[in-house]
Amino acid sequence: MNVDKLFLIMAPNEGDTLDSIQTWKVKIRRQDVKPDPQGRTLRARLLDKGIAHSFYEEYLWAIPVNGRKVDELNLRETISENFLRWREEEVQEINNFTSDELWYPVSIVLLRDAIRYALWTKLKDQKNFIIYKREVYDKKRIIYSGTYTYVILGVSFEKILRMGHDNICLCPEIVYECYDSSNKRVEYHFERQKNILLASRCNLKVYCERLDLMIKNIFPLEIHLSNKTLKFNSIYYEIINEQEKMEQMRLEEWL
Repeated sequence: MNVDKLFLIMAPNEGDTLDSIQTWKVKIRRQDVKPDPQGRTLRARLLDKGIAHSFYEEYLWAIPVNGRKVDELNLRETISENFLRWREEEVQEINNFTSDELWYPVSIVLLRDAIRYALWTKLKDQKNFIIYKREVYDKKRIIYSGTYTYVILGVSFEKILRMGHDNICLCPEIVYECYDSSNKRVEYHFERQKNILLASRCNLKVYCERLDLMIKNIFPLEIHLSNKTLKFNSIYYEIINEQEKMEQMRLEEWL
């Protein structure tokens, strides 16, 4: 990163725009979800098949996130495996994916599932990494070590922002996790938070160095949403507006 320029820590999508996204829309109720013999949640079961989903307005909204298109997967088979009953189904083309109407109940839920699936697909064979939902931890990056505990470095992709009317950006953030001498996660909240606080104390330069260490193993990252492929190549977004206006502008005005 060039220190003589102004940057935001964010990764704009450089792939397909988020218009005309094909999705399944099925009239179905949450109460009709079949129990799983292994105790897995519906989300875990559908993601195993490469399918993201959200419930909104009495409908299940579902979309392939494994690089397939909606017409390449057997929807009826998936529904019958996981639900007791359903009424009607259709393939719908979404042209307002980033609208206020769909963003929080549908779109961001599908995106988070897609990110989770993409991270798992890319890193599943690399034994040093722990993947928890949209967080990735590197077991070899020990940031702080105490007498009986240690803290490892991670990155979170939980935060997603809209850019314009048909694009998004990821806003990766450094996260930490605390383990004991037997390599088990520390569950005692006070002890865990105390160690993480000690590990997280750093200036901006060190923060960016830690972020770069994590991102180099993950980017470039491709995320699939049915007939669309999103591509993320860099976590630094250069601000090209006049520097003297910087303090007076909200984040949305830079995008």
